Amino acid sequence: MIRKAILMSFFLFAIMSCLSAQDIGYIRKYLGKYYLLNEKKLSDWRNDSTGCNRKRIGYLEGIFDNKMLIGMPKSLFLVFFGKPNLITKEGDFTYFVTIECDKNKKQIPDKDYYYLIVVFKDNKVELFVDRVT
Repeated sequence: MIRKAILMSFFLFAIMSCLSAQDIGYIRKYLGKYYLLNEKKLSDWRNDSTGCNRKRIGYLEGIFDNKMLIGMPKSLFLVFFGKPNLITKEGDFTYFVTIECDKNKKQIPDKDYYYLIVVFKDNKVELFVDRVT
């Protein structure tokens, strides 16, 4: 199980490594419009990789409301939303949305956090689930 998650992480990293910054920029600019994505909010999302800055919460409603995201290929989702905080053994992505952090941007233990799970079926987005822990 853990081995599968590690292999999936390596595979996704390999896909991202093969694309140049120019390719990624092109994909985000042109396909982002097709998928009705807001590049400024996506940039904030990617730059708040831990959820400590609470920038992701501002885009969460847009993600749930955007029906164009359902069916998006996993590799393309990764280009738009960046590396997930966790990848489950099934290959689903977990992104921390808001989290209590110390001054070094490290999670404070025993504090609640809000996260988004992106569920994939056949390597395409099937649904989004939000949770508080």
